[in-house]
Amino acid sequence: MQIAPLFSTPWRVLKHPVFLYEHFRAIHALRVALAFLFGGAIDLYFAIPYGTWTLITIVVLMGNGPTQGDISRKSGQRVLGTFYGALAGLLAVVFYLVTPWLGLSWMIFMIALSAYHALGKNSEAAVVAGVTLVIVGGLGESAIEESFWRLGNVLIGAIIAMFFANLFPTRAIDRWRFLLAENLREVALAYRQIGPDSQFDIGLTLERVNSRLQKMRLLIPSATKESGQESLRFDALHRHQRMLYLFLERSSDAASTAPPFADNRRLRSMIFRSLMRSARAARFLRNDLQDGAALINALSAIDEVDFLTQELAQVSAQITDELHLLMPDIVRTQHPLSQLKPAALRYLKR
Repeated sequence: MQIAPLFSTPWRVLKHPVFLYEHFRAIHALRVALAFLFGGAIDLYFAIPYGTWTLITIVVLMGNGPTQGDISRKSGQRVLGTFYGALAGLLAVVFYLVTPWLGLSWMIFMIALSAYHALGKNSEAAVVAGVTLVIVGGLGESAIEESFWRLGNVLIGAIIAMFFANLFPTRAIDRWRFLLAENLREVALAYRQIGPDSQFDIGLTLERVNSRLQKMRLLIPSATKESGQESLRFDALHRHQRMLYLFLERSSDAASTAPPFADNRRLRSMIFRSLMRSARAARFLRNDLQDGAALINALSAIDEVDFLTQELAQVSAQITDELHLLMPDIVRTQHPLSQLKPAALRYLKR
């Protein structure tokens, strides 16, 4: 009996993209809780004055950045915002010693500056700077010594947050491709059920597809950073999915009034297989995509094709072609630990 796999396999599963995707909210909550526990333990053990600000900083900095791309993209901004906010807060304390109105005027100016830049490119830095300014500066009721303690606590909290933020982070590129796979699969299954005599309710399917599209749009900036690929291909696939959504909606309405819609069974079957293969390729990183040209050739060989089926076939072929180009970059980003043996995958099903 081999002992090593008993200890290594469960931990390897924790790095697998499927496990991280299916439990990303629980994992993010666990990361924040562990960071909070570590910060609280340090405050209690060393009896650090005003240690509450360490815990506040941890919660603010870890916030809503659960993916690796979010962390790498925002961590620099958050540290920069912490530095500038702390410096501005110390100046506010000095100004309060001169006159409370000078200190308050300084804080109002800096908060307005933070709000202005919060809607720009460096939004994370601006928001964190504003929060740190208020934490360190207060409203003039704090002594200069207390402000320095607050500054120290903020820096400690920032270090702890950045460390724990990288503990089992889910990656945006993996969440994006899993959502893509779910959308393509659901569209394919729904398309197969649409017909003149079908009682299939398309409403719930369209709602789920649209919800995933909204999530995918938010993941694109981080996914491009993780993959090193320009956002053009991600945007193209997002646009093609939006077209699938529209075609699915229109097809459901037209099925009962367009006789040719039900006659192109061979082409409809090819569209179904193309979408399903693309979904499997995105989810399992399989290189068995159907050639988009084959679908277009089959389309041109049919004499009579309704407009919606023709458009859907072209979009399906374009999705296949885009995945052909994007897949090597996605595969390249995979961590070695994510390539599990079949036996290890059983832990994902428990």
